[in-house]
Amino acid sequence: MISLTVRRKIMGIAVALIVLMMAVTAVLSMASVIQVGGQLDDIGDAIMAYWVLHLRTMLRKHRLDKLILRPPGEDWDSSRRLEQKERANV
Repeated sequence: MISLTVRRKIMGIAVALIVLMMAVTAVLSMASVIQVGGQLDDIGDAIMAYWVLHLRTMLRKHRLDKLILRPPGEDWDSSRRLEQKERANV
């Protein structure tokens, strides 16, 4: 049987602890990456919802502006037909 010196025993324990710390760090790092990835997905969804709401608001405002600025007595179809005739005449 080969007897190990005290120096080799201490060195073996130190190397084992370093490897264990690296493994724990890797596991914690992966958990953090997964958590941040989920948060980024949530932020992306919130930004997309904001822009959709903003776009809908702008479209409603545009429709309201067209409704307010349209001459009285005209409906949408007649104004479209007039615009098409004017484009055809030009």
